[in-house]
Amino acid sequence: MWPYKKRKAQKERDKKQAKAYETTPREDRDTSPGDSTASNGDASKEGSPAASSVRKIRNARRSGGPETIKDRIKRLVRKRLIPYTILAAIAFAGLCTRSYIQNRNVAMVNIALNYEDAGKGLAPNGTRFNMYDMISDDILQSAIDMAALQNVEPADLSKCISLSSRGSGDESYISSEYIMRLNIDPDGDTLIQASAQSLLPMICKAFSQDFYRLHVSRADALLFSFEDTEYYEYQELADYFNMKLEILNSYVSGRISDNNTFRSDTTGNTFREIQEKINNVISVDIRNLNAYIRQTGVAADKPRYLAKLAYLNYMENDNYRKRFAEYSVRVENIELYNILQTSIVMVPTYDTSGEFYMSMTKIGIDAIAADAQNWNEQAAASLDKISRTDEIIQSVTASTASEAQILRTEEMIAQVEARINELTRLILLTDQDYIAYSMDDYITFTYGDIGYTQKIDLVSNMMLCAAFYAFLWLMGWRAHKRKETMTL
Repeated sequence: MWPYKKRKAQKERDKKQAKAYETTPREDRDTSPGDSTASNGDASKEGSPAASSVRKIRNARRSGGPETIKDRIKRLVRKRLIPYTILAAIAFAGLCTRSYIQNRNVAMVNIALNYEDAGKGLAPNGTRFNMYDMISDDILQSAIDMAALQNVEPADLSKCISLSSRGSGDESYISSEYIMRLNIDPDGDTLIQASAQSLLPMICKAFSQDFYRLHVSRADALLFSFEDTEYYEYQELADYFNMKLEILNSYVSGRISDNNTFRSDTTGNTFREIQEKINNVISVDIRNLNAYIRQTGVAADKPRYLAKLAYLNYMENDNYRKRFAEYSVRVENIELYNILQTSIVMVPTYDTSGEFYMSMTKIGIDAIAADAQNWNEQAAASLDKISRTDEIIQSVTASTASEAQILRTEEMIAQVEARINELTRLILLTDQDYIAYSMDDYITFTYGDIGYTQKIDLVSNMMLCAAFYAFLWLMGWRAHKRKETMTL
């Protein structure tokens, strides 16, 4: 017979015997169970089913009846609940102590990006923003230098940082808030001898500086030098200066569109005032320089410059012929088009005021006409450039510039170059003040210490202890069942 069937049969016999004992008159119970068991040699054998039944009946007699549910609960509490609870409490205390030791040097900061394109995953200048750029090697190295840490590499500091985004849980949602957590375990393998509360602000400062340098400030376009103009002719230098001034003007125009009332405390200028100074250099200094060069026809290397101008004119003539040919082909196509087709293509419609009128829709000839106009404008620009180059060639060819005129030209060029450098410095200083002024609007840092429940990892440790508690009960139940099976 299978063991579980034996146990079931034994329970049925025990119930019948207990019931028979309760229904037996008291005078018939005087016979001690020991006598009855002594008369039965088989029943006196320890460990036999009969002996087990007798022991249960004897226990039931001593307690005044069979074991109740309350008695079972008391026995369960005495034998298992209290010991298991004590073991689980000891394990929980140990886990919490371990977590507290590991998390005692922890700092946390909430980083919020507060500009329009942050929700699109973009930086203020339109480039892609990645949250892991916050802990790049360059930023961590800057923080290490600020803290004057010795023998610490960016990779060592990166191991102590965890970064997560705060969002709705939707995969399509792009978060603009991030949580950075710095955990420096003094008993671990790290060589960082600093508190997390003092080191984390340095990391945030390094990130802020790098963010505004790469994603907010566009002043890198202004950092040009004139060292590559060594072999430029005077007229080419004047054109080069004009191009640089247009770059400065374009940058300042962008700042004016951002904030046209900001005034720098360092320079005392607004961007609009700086733009007026740029326009003044273009309209006065550059114009005077161009006029003087064309009037005198000065050249640093006259033969080489004339050969270069002749080559440029040859190439521009070739461009002019190509563009004029494109224009001519389209004009011929327009002349071949039947004008009667264009006079009948009318569409009845209403205007914005609700009045009925006949609208002439666009047809193929309109596209050809627009294309022809574009090629004509390009051809005209080439022709104007050729005419301008011819004037320079004539001026340089007929030039008998003296040494004094050449020195005067050099002085005017040096003056314009100094004005451009001064304007560049003025723009950079004003731009730095503007970035500092707008910094609070772009990034905010909210520092906070983790709570006591987080330091001890309360939720995680409770789950571990609950699993351990369940494991103890499972092992106890299996031991009890194994003991019952061996008894049977």
